[in-house]
Amino acid sequence: MEQKDTSMESEEWIKFIDMVQASNSEFAKGIVGDVTKAVWSHSNDVTIFGGYGGFVEPGWSNVEDRLTAAAKMALDGSYSYKPIKISITGDSAYILQTEQYVFPGKPVIDIRATIICQKEPDGWKIIHRHGEITKPLK
Repeated sequence: MEQKDTSMESEEWIKFIDMVQASNSEFAKGIVGDVTKAVWSHSNDVTIFGGYGGFVEPGWSNVEDRLTAAAKMALDGSYSYKPIKISITGDSAYILQTEQYVFPGKPVIDIRATIICQKEPDGWKIIHRHGEITKPLK
């Protein structure tokens, strides 16, 4: 008999996904606030590729600095996304999605994002994000 994976349907996972998307919506408005801080792991192993360049430096402090610097370039924008794939195995998961950021008077930014998550004692957290712009900015 086939067993159904109910992890993606759990209330905790659904709430986490909603918070990840809320975090991205806040980012589009130039905010790195409590929602963003709640969805990211604060461990020394957390990493990010993206956020307008720079070297990859592990640790929450470095990731928060990168997010804050990138958010300063994002004001009054809107955000939308399209999920491609979500996979959960035990206490690890990944999310593949396309994202679109629209800022007044600027070219639309389309991104392919890979988000790696792990379940920590206080819930699901992002431990790595890689965002890649899919068309050149002009």
